[in-house]
Amino acid sequence: MGKYRLSGELAESGQISIKDDKVAASGSAQIKNLSLSSQDAPSVSEPLANIDFVVDVNTKDNFVAVDSIKASASFGRISVEEGVVPLNKESAKPLHATVSANSVDLEKLLPFGVLFGFLPKEMQLTGIADSTLSVDADKSVYTIATDSTRIDGLRLIYPGQEKPFEPNEVTLAFQAQVDPNKKAINVRTLQLDSPQIKIRKGEFSRLTEGDKTMLAGKAELEYDWSAVSAVAAPYLPEGLALEGKRQDIINFHSEYPVAEPNKLVPNLSAQAALGFEKAAYMGLQFGPTDVEIQVQNGLLKIAPFVTTVNEGQFSFAGEADFKQEPALFKAAEPMQMIKGVKINDETTGKLLKYVNPIFANVVNVTGIADLSCEQLLIPLKTEAKNETVIIGTISMKQVRLQASNLLGQILTTSGGDPRGTDITIQPTRFVLQEGFLRYEDMQVDIGDNPVNFKGAIGLDKSLDMTVTLPYTSGGRTARVGRDTRGRRITLPLKGTVDKPELDMGKLLEEQLKGQLENQLQKALEDLLK
Repeated sequence: MGKYRLSGELAESGQISIKDDKVAASGSAQIKNLSLSSQDAPSVSEPLANIDFVVDVNTKDNFVAVDSIKASASFGRISVEEGVVPLNKESAKPLHATVSANSVDLEKLLPFGVLFGFLPKEMQLTGIADSTLSVDADKSVYTIATDSTRIDGLRLIYPGQEKPFEPNEVTLAFQAQVDPNKKAINVRTLQLDSPQIKIRKGEFSRLTEGDKTMLAGKAELEYDWSAVSAVAAPYLPEGLALEGKRQDIINFHSEYPVAEPNKLVPNLSAQAALGFEKAAYMGLQFGPTDVEIQVQNGLLKIAPFVTTVNEGQFSFAGEADFKQEPALFKAAEPMQMIKGVKINDETTGKLLKYVNPIFANVVNVTGIADLSCEQLLIPLKTEAKNETVIIGTISMKQVRLQASNLLGQILTTSGGDPRGTDITIQPTRFVLQEGFLRYEDMQVDIGDNPVNFKGAIGLDKSLDMTVTLPYTSGGRTARVGRDTRGRRITLPLKGTVDKPELDMGKLLEEQLKGQLENQLQKALEDLLK
């Protein structure tokens, strides 16, 4: 069988009649331990297959006319009716057959698809299929068509995909040409229906030449993001949830090494208009959004767009180079990304506690945030989080929160009470790079008491920070907008992002140091009188 090797045990019984150039045969056959192999793919085996047949062999014209063939194997049942099978190249008739498949287990059939080069070996596929197909051949090219294929319990995981695509029930109609020798598939028409995804006017082709695979396609799509998100997950930030039903058109092509199917996306070119009705990411709730997307040889570009988020505004334009490892989302230019966005418990617990320690273990958080970015790089894979780079300026106003142990500790030392107090974070430039967020001075106004933070917060939850309290060693309280006589007390933070604490052991030392400085200053003033 060409480059394929076939082995097994065949037992056959039946009746044969010969008249002129025709041989009529009917009976049954049993194949045990069938094995198929090639140099390019793992071998496959079938422990037991039973076959019933009624055929006529035309020795003059070199073909077999199939009245019926019924086969059952471990992966399901297949029958052939009204078929013609050529015996050699001189056959008077080409291959033709109507094939019915019943209760076919796709997981058991998958190894055969890998062997013949139709499917990648890393693919995971399950489901039960029923189908009626017509099969015709011209030399080594097979034309396969169906308008009645149904798959129940479909579950698909493609190479590089972490979460399965599970549309459950799928109906399919298509016409395709297949050339096993060239590992080529050309789907001329494709229509797919499932509860969450529909493909209209679909076309698809895959061709292998030498060590290269060429993939191309286009389709009109109707889909529900709740289903598609599982397929798109490897190419979206982890934790991003998309919702909404869409109608879009997509075109794509890719050329990548046969031995490296994971290079499909890094070599992808595509164009599409995409969007969603809702999206959620780390406590940020996005409204309806439409985005123009282009991919050129693995470089994804997102055209500028503006949408609503948490009753505020989100602006973005950017790109991601899938040839890089890890792939990073990158802002196209400096921009005010967030304007007037309301914060909440989730944004605080997942994001803001890495901005300032007062947000650790807080509840009932409200407030309004602004963020301008000079530079933004976000890895698509969580394990590459230390590759994140954000340089920008953040500010917040009208912030209220409860149960901030650190904030309570700061204000209790000065007799204050954070409950019911508006908090303002003055515009602060920060740099997040190499796993650490750093700033020189973040002033947090608690009511009219300024508290100043300086240092670094690690994505590993480490802290290397100091806090300048709103009072001096002489007992004076600092007020926003007023000069404070005397040096304010500065204490180091200890603990982690989840449990930050003032190092109160340094308080007495700071107070004594401040009192000594005050006494020296007073002595100098007396000398200069």
